[in-house]
Amino acid sequence: MSLENQVIAVTGAGSGIGRATAMYLADIGARVGLLDIRSPQVVAEAINQNYGENRAFACACDVRSSADVDKAFQSIVDALGPLNGAVNLAGVVGKGRKLGTEEGRLKDLADEEWERVVATNLTGTKNCMRAELQCLSPAGGSIVNTASVAGQQGTPYNSAYAVSKAGVISLTKSVAKETGKHNVRINAISPGVVDTPLLDSFTDDSSRPGFMANTNALGRAAQPTEVAKLIAFLLSNDSSYCTGAIFNIDGGW
Repeated sequence: MSLENQVIAVTGAGSGIGRATAMYLADIGARVGLLDIRSPQVVAEAINQNYGENRAFACACDVRSSADVDKAFQSIVDALGPLNGAVNLAGVVGKGRKLGTEEGRLKDLADEEWERVVATNLTGTKNCMRAELQCLSPAGGSIVNTASVAGQQGTPYNSAYAVSKAGVISLTKSVAKETGKHNVRINAISPGVVDTPLLDSFTDDSSRPGFMANTNALGRAAQPTEVAKLIAFLLSNDSSYCTGAIFNIDGGW
């Protein structure tokens, strides 16, 4: 599988799955435009040092702002050229969610917290997709969104997150039906538990082993690079007949 000289935008590229995806895509030949709410310049510098100059370009972008998104994507096109693909990984979970507690239940959920999560995960994905579709090469390309098993099954004490990810699933399927005739494929990954800072935000050292053992058939969290490899497959021509699909990577949830 190769993405040699393909220009791929990655949101949420500063850490976690986004960082791992950016590094992996560069490793298999892609040129990557990196976006995060704080400029992922450190990631871009690491890629350019390891794989050659002008392989990565970084800029700050708040995906909740359509104006910010449009400006950031134009900067990527100016630096690297039209996009061949994009990965929308920017996202947040609910504040204060801790395993084994009832923090985050709907009856206590502030409007501001609901809006923060939905604006980032769902509206942010919409904003990025709209910009990406305008920045894609005339030949078409592939967009990969980030859903979650929470969006498929629901998650107690984190309803805003689950709703936002269910929305991403519907958005992915809907827009894929608009763009197929233009040779643009749109799919989504649906991770379970991944070993990233987001996992640390709602587990601790004492609760994590039991959570892992009881959550999925494999009894462990995914590593970010495992998710990155699925994303790379969906960006590549190896998945040329896949669109409007949701790909679970959840260890047998």
